[in-house]
Amino acid sequence: MAKDGKRARWREAGEPLPDVDEYLFGSGLSLSDYTLSAEGVVSFRDKAGREFDLLIDHPQLEAAIKERLEALGAREAF
Repeated sequence: MAKDGKRARWREAGEPLPDVDEYLFGSGLSLSDYTLSAEGVVSFRDKAGREFDLLIDHPQLEAAIKERLEALGAREAF
């Protein structure tokens, strides 16, 4: 995560993807903090209990995140 609290952006398709587990869980979130809806929307709950949709501006990273959350058994709703 960037110093200002925002997640880094990966705009170039040729850039290597970050480690998906580090991207998802590196800031202290766990699997129970994420949901993956049937429509493919990834949401997360921060430590204060607020819910957000995870906006991912890199198609390959988005696919990797969804695949990883599915493999881990992410639930569909909080």
